[in-house]
Amino acid sequence: MSVTGPDSKQIARQWNREIADDMRREAELNAQPKRWRAVIWSVLWVGWLVLLIAVFAHFQVFR
Repeated sequence: MSVTGPDSKQIARQWNREIADDMRREAELNAQPKRWRAVIWSVLWVGWLVLLIAVFAHFQVFR
Protein backbone atom coordinates (compact mmCIF):
# COMPACT_ATOMS: atom_id res chain seq x y z
CA MET A 1 0.00 0.00 0.00
CA SER A 2 1.46 3.37 -0.98
CA VAL A 3 0.66 6.92 0.01
CA THR A 4 -1.27 8.73 -2.70
CA GLY A 5 -1.75 12.38 -3.65
CA PRO A 6 -3.88 14.05 -0.93
CA ASP A 7 -2.37 11.97 1.88
CA SER A 8 1.19 12.73 0.85
CA LYS A 9 0.37 16.46 0.56
CA GLN A 10 -1.13 16.42 4.05
CA ILE A 11 1.92 14.62 5.43
CA ALA A 12 4.24 17.13 3.73
CA ARG A 13 2.25 20.09 5.12
CA GLN A 14 2.31 18.63 8.63
CA TRP A 15 6.04 17.99 8.38
CA ASN A 16 6.66 21.55 7.16
CA ARG A 17 4.58 22.92 10.06
CA GLU A 18 6.61 20.90 12.55
CA ILE A 19 9.88 22.11 11.02
CA ALA A 20 8.66 25.73 11.09
CA ASP A 21 7.60 25.33 14.74
CA ASP A 22 11.02 23.95 15.65
CA MET A 23 12.77 26.78 13.84
CA ARG A 24 10.55 29.36 15.57
CA ARG A 25 11.22 27.83 19.00
CA GLU A 26 14.97 27.82 18.42
CA ALA A 27 14.89 31.44 17.19
CA GLU A 28 13.04 32.47 20.36
CA LEU A 29 15.66 30.74 22.52
CA ASN A 30 18.50 32.47 20.67
CA ALA A 31 16.78 35.86 20.90
CA GLN A 32 16.61 35.83 24.70
CA PRO A 33 19.28 37.89 26.46
CA LYS A 34 22.14 35.81 27.70
CA ARG A 35 22.49 37.22 31.18
CA TRP A 36 24.41 34.21 32.44
CA ARG A 37 27.11 34.71 29.84
CA ALA A 38 27.70 38.24 31.16
CA VAL A 39 27.75 36.99 34.75
CA ILE A 40 30.26 34.25 33.95
CA TRP A 41 32.57 36.61 32.06
CA SER A 42 32.38 39.12 34.91
CA VAL A 43 33.31 36.46 37.46
CA LEU A 44 36.21 35.29 35.29
CA TRP A 45 37.43 38.87 34.87
CA VAL A 46 37.30 39.54 38.62
CA GLY A 47 39.05 36.22 39.30
CA TRP A 48 41.81 37.10 36.84
CA LEU A 49 42.21 40.53 38.46
CA VAL A 50 42.46 38.98 41.94
CA LEU A 51 45.05 36.48 40.69
CA LEU A 52 47.07 39.27 39.09
CA ILE A 53 47.01 41.33 42.30
CA ALA A 54 48.02 38.26 44.32
CA VAL A 55 51.01 37.63 42.05
CA PHE A 56 52.13 41.26 42.30
CA ALA A 57 51.72 41.18 46.09
CA HIS A 58 53.74 37.97 46.23
CA PHE A 59 56.61 39.54 44.32
CA GLN A 60 56.49 42.68 46.50
CA VAL A 61 57.30 40.46 49.51
CA PHE A 62 60.60 39.43 47.91
CA ARG A 63 61.75 43.00 47.28
